[in-house]
Amino acid sequence: MSSTGMSQSPGSTIKLNTQQVPIGGARKDLLATIKNTWLAKLYLSTLRRHPCVKALDIFIWQWGAAKCLLFIHNLLSLRLTLRKYPYGSLLTSFSESSDSCLISREMIVEAQRTQGEAPKIYSDRSYTISQPFMLEYLFPPIHVNVVGEAWVYGGSNLIFTTQSVFSHDLYDFSLDYTSEELHGRHYYKKEKSSIYVILQDPTPLTIPFAAACLDACAQNYAHFLTEVLPRIALFCSLEQYSSIPLIIDANLHNNLLEAIECVVGPSRVVYLLPIGRAIKCGSLLSISATGYVPFDQRNHRLINPRQGQFCAHALKRVKDSVSLESLNKLPKLGYPEKIYVQRESSVRRLVNSQHIEHLLIQHGFSLIDPGRLTFHEQVALFAQAKVIIGPTGAAMANAIFCQPGTEIGILMATHKHMIYHYWPSMLSPLKIRVSYLLGRIVANRSRGIHGDFFVAESSLNDFIAEFERGFH
Repeated sequence: MSSTGMSQSPGSTIKLNTQQVPIGGARKDLLATIKNTWLAKLYLSTLRRHPCVKALDIFIWQWGAAKCLLFIHNLLSLRLTLRKYPYGSLLTSFSESSDSCLISREMIVEAQRTQGEAPKIYSDRSYTISQPFMLEYLFPPIHVNVVGEAWVYGGSNLIFTTQSVFSHDLYDFSLDYTSEELHGRHYYKKEKSSIYVILQDPTPLTIPFAAACLDACAQNYAHFLTEVLPRIALFCSLEQYSSIPLIIDANLHNNLLEAIECVVGPSRVVYLLPIGRAIKCGSLLSISATGYVPFDQRNHRLINPRQGQFCAHALKRVKDSVSLESLNKLPKLGYPEKIYVQRESSVRRLVNSQHIEHLLIQHGFSLIDPGRLTFHEQVALFAQAKVIIGPTGAAMANAIFCQPGTEIGILMATHKHMIYHYWPSMLSPLKIRVSYLLGRIVANRSRGIHGDFFVAESSLNDFIAEFERGFH
């Protein structure tokens, strides 16, 4: 391994003291392995174009992907059985554990009563949200947990000891379906409340001590900003841990590395751990969850699943650590007060986006493509805007950098499983006002909440008119 400052894009140098854990003989997860088979290639190139096949695909992922992956993997003679892996370890949370490997817990943030404000709804067809807005909850205290002789895997925030597997206190494995299961890295056995490790590393890197800040969804911009970066920021703000190395996921986007640099600095050692590799520590530190949105739910018949909890104190720590540095790194430009955040994606497409954009330009909005901007540029834009409109998506999580009183208008479809609580739970405790401009799903309905949707221009006109009345 070597320590290096990384330059990931022209004009942007990331100054992190990184130690890349070699991929070496790391195996691919089951999903990646299966995608390389002839049957999967046939499906991806031809079969999934047919609606009935696509619907069956979605059904399989939603109702037992891990078991299906294991069955297909064995059927294709890839010689995988759970019997090969002894780690059917009892799953426990830090607050409930009796594992003797849990050495200490230091509380760094007390429990906080969080109260959000329900969003204002704009719609041309009197769409209503049947889900009650339950935006008041007690966010649990945040601890630094010290575990003796433990190991972690890239792409997972679970911590393994010889006795048990630790999850954070907001996990509920009876309800929450994990990315690790979808990709065939772990297998959760509900009857025994146990985790089986499928994708193991027989030769983990061994180090004396480190703090783990890994997550299965770290590659996703919104999950990273609101769940991973706040943990790193809180931990790095504590002087007593200034010499402790960090372990983060490898292969993060350059923008995420820019964000990490803001809160970590250039001197602390940062291990980059790829999927398929593990690090074993004599003492492993783990920071409690500062925010959590389940990757998916096990029971899709539930109409009102958990849709996200966030610690406002931790989000403010990120904002304080990042905003001023981002502004100082950029030229002193006049940033627009009204912006529309464009979204390029193959799912949840806004089918009338061109008409929406034309209307907003007439109202003095600037169109922003976040995919073309650095992390610092995105922070600066959101920090100085007074009204922001955009389709629901990861880039809108930049709104945590907005000033109190900023108006956020989020375009989204109506669906019984839509996570309407997500944005107000995140933003309203920061005094950022959230409105929903609701439309209807008009294409790719088999994708559920990820279907393509249409929002009437009249809803947008109503939102803009009300904002401008308050603004002037």
